[in-house]
Amino acid sequence: MRILLVTLLFLSALYAQRAGPYVGASYGVSFYDSDERVSKRDFKIDSGAPRFTLGAYINESLSMEIDYTYYNKFYGIYEGGKVVESFYSMGVTVLPHLPFYHDTFDFFGRLGIAQVFWVETNSRSNSDSAGAYILGIGLGYKIMDYTIKIGYDLTSFGLKDSNTNKSYDMRLDYFYTAIEVKF
Repeated sequence: MRILLVTLLFLSALYAQRAGPYVGASYGVSFYDSDERVSKRDFKIDSGAPRFTLGAYINESLSMEIDYTYYNKFYGIYEGGKVVESFYSMGVTVLPHLPFYHDTFDFFGRLGIAQVFWVETNSRSNSDSAGAYILGIGLGYKIMDYTIKIGYDLTSFGLKDSNTNKSYDMRLDYFYTAIEVKF
């Protein structure tokens, strides 16, 4: 087992050169802070949250991505009635990387902007979109043309409820694992 691990780390270091485009897919779980708009007594998470990315490594310390993320469906209570809220976003991010151990592992950050789309279904349906900022951190492991990542993103945005004309500062927390393939 030890020989296999040493061989895997050696091959990772040997093939871990980064430059050029990549595609990626993530899957995780998201949590939603509605700024007390929705009662959390019956708040539950329905499904996982996928993300699809297209990016490019500028060098081993910097990459850029465009992404599409679909967050979980969220169930709650709003003005005494049950609601289902869905969010998805399209964004652009810059990822600074801090490589270590022969450029095989790296810590990374995510800084970006996105357009978040919100759909609520209940007796009075709402939908809206808003600009958002994205902050995130994570850890990546490279082996040949693949990178496996774990990470956390915070997406913060404000929305106005069309029924009450009240503004809310909302946020989505996203914990994920991802795989990228360089081509």
